[in-house]
Amino acid sequence: MNIISDFGQRQEKKFTITNINNVKTIFNTDVLHRYDSFAPASLEKIYSNIGRPAAVINDHYVTFDLGEFGSNVFTVPAWAAEEARKYTKDDCNRDLTTKQNAYIACNNKRINRYLGLKFAEWFDINYFYTWSGSGASFDLVNILAELDESDWKSWMTEEARSFLLAPINLNPRWINAGNDLPREQQNNDRIQWDPLLDNFHSTGYNWRNATKTPHSQSAVILITEAVLHQKAAVLTEKTVQTILGANFPLWIGGYGQADAMEKVGFDVFKDIVDHSYQYMPTLIERCWFAFERNRKLLQDLNYASHLRLQVKDRLFANQDKLLDGVIDNYCIKVINSWSEPARSAANLLFEWQFGLPLTATS
Repeated sequence: MNIISDFGQRQEKKFTITNINNVKTIFNTDVLHRYDSFAPASLEKIYSNIGRPAAVINDHYVTFDLGEFGSNVFTVPAWAAEEARKYTKDDCNRDLTTKQNAYIACNNKRINRYLGLKFAEWFDINYFYTWSGSGASFDLVNILAELDESDWKSWMTEEARSFLLAPINLNPRWINAGNDLPREQQNNDRIQWDPLLDNFHSTGYNWRNATKTPHSQSAVILITEAVLHQKAAVLTEKTVQTILGANFPLWIGGYGQADAMEKVGFDVFKDIVDHSYQYMPTLIERCWFAFERNRKLLQDLNYASHLRLQVKDRLFANQDKLLDGVIDNYCIKVINSWSEPARSAANLLFEWQFGLPLTATS
C-alpha cells in the first residue's frame, strides 16, 4: 500500500508518503490522501489523469454525499481534532457579556463568506465583522444558476436579488494579532490592504490575541466553513472557536452542518437556533434561510443575550467536551469502522500527522 498525498512529501519510519506531484500513475492498491476541503470534480480529474486509487481519505469533512464524492471516499475531521488539542480552559470564554447578536469573520474569498456579508447587511442584523476586503465582487454564475432552477421569487424579492448582485459595500476591517515582521517581509498574496494583518501566526495565537474578544461578546457566530456548492459538512477552527467562545452556531453554507456537529458529540442548540436551513437543496437557499429563520436571534440583542445566559451550562459543557477529546474519539470510532485499506492508511497517516489515535480514549 502506497499513500499518495497532496499535502506535501512526508516520510516516517513505518511508511513513505509520496507527493501527488511526483506520481505518474495511481494504482488500484494505493490510497490517496486529500488535504482540506475539495470539490468532487477534482477527484474525477485525478482519476482521469493518473488513475483511481483503492480509497481516498480526507481530514476535514465530517459528512458528505456519496453521489458527489464516491463510495471509496472516507473522511474524518482529524485536522480539527489536532486543532482542539491546542487549547486549554484558559482559552475558553466564560464571560457571557453580550454586545452584539452576531459575529462573522471573512479572511479570504469564499462564496459563502460573500453571501454571509451580503445577507448580514440585507437582513439588517446586529453584528460585528472582520473582513479582509478580498472578494467585494464575486463571480455569481453558479448562484444565478441555482436561483434560476429554484422558485426564488417565492422567498426572495427582486430588490434582494439586485442587492445580492452588487459588490459588498463595507469597509475592510481586521484585528491586529501582533505581526512583528516588517512590511516588506509580509506575504501579501491573500490580503494586501492592511500592513498589520497577521498571516504568519497559528490559529491558536490568533485566537488568544485577536478573535477571542469578538467571539466572546457575540451571542451567535456566523460560521463560514470552507465549502463550495457540494453537499458536505466541514469542521475546522471556525467551528472549534465558536465552542471556545460560548456561542450559538449558525452555519452559513455547508450541508447538514448542524447534524454533523451533533454526530461528533456537540450540542448545537436546536431548541434555540432554527437549523432547518441546513438541508435546503442549494447553497444560496441554505445561506438565505439561515438568516431568514433566525431573525429574532440575530436582531434582538436582549433576546439573544438572555438566551445565552439561560443556557450557559450547556455552552460550557460543549467547551468541556472539546477539551476532553470528543473529536479525537469520534475520529477513532469512525476510522476503526472503515474497510481496508482506508483504515490502515488513516491510522498510519493521521497518527503521525495529527496525533491520532495517540490521544484517543476509545
